[in-house]
Amino acid sequence: MLLVSSDMDCRLELDGEPLGDLRKDVVQEFRVRPGEHLLQAFPDEIEGPVWKETVNAPDTGSVVTTVELREVVDDWREQMANVERFTVHPDHVVDNTTGLMWTRTATPDMRWDDIGGYCSKLRAGGFSGWRLPSLDEVSKLYWPDHPSPPQETFRETGEWTIFGRKRGEIQVLPRHIFEPFDQSSVDAVWVSGAEPRIACSFLGEFTCSIGGKKAQASTFCVRRAQQ
Repeated sequence: MLLVSSDMDCRLELDGEPLGDLRKDVVQEFRVRPGEHLLQAFPDEIEGPVWKETVNAPDTGSVVTTVELREVVDDWREQMANVERFTVHPDHVVDNTTGLMWTRTATPDMRWDDIGGYCSKLRAGGFSGWRLPSLDEVSKLYWPDHPSPPQETFRETGEWTIFGRKRGEIQVLPRHIFEPFDQSSVDAVWVSGAEPRIACSFLGEFTCSIGGKKAQASTFCVRRAQQ
């Protein structure tokens, strides 16, 4: 016996076959043969998102499964909004919200003194005029409408967490924001600013700090899309 509840109205499939409808917060019983099964849930009136889990029905008794579909739907909607935000090309990405063009692939880790004129010499996608992004431009990949962050806090603490909030209060960067970019191995990137050697981390919280002379980070280059 399979006991299933869901945080949204949905349609259920078991091993690719329709199992029945499920109403939000209502526990429903389904008789299934013992063994391992693929259970999938599809929200009503929305095409695209799907929740799935492997369940093991016992020979006797029941197994209880909770379909946590709301998080899947919310993530799917954000990803769809993100698809509209970015236009992806083989070697660059256009952010339609900010009007910036970014190199799609970051450089390997380099020291600040070694990046030199890397961006200014670059021709990606047939374009020139690339430069190192500012702290404001990098932060707007996270929250496009937020005002520029206060860079003066670097001089006080040597570290800056986005929008001046305390560590631990920042939303973890949604993974899909950077899906258009080839950044699977990027931990931090260099940014230009009033202070030298500023690097911003993409791991967990969006945190920037002043690196020492031996510190290394990757580099994305940026330019205005219409220049």
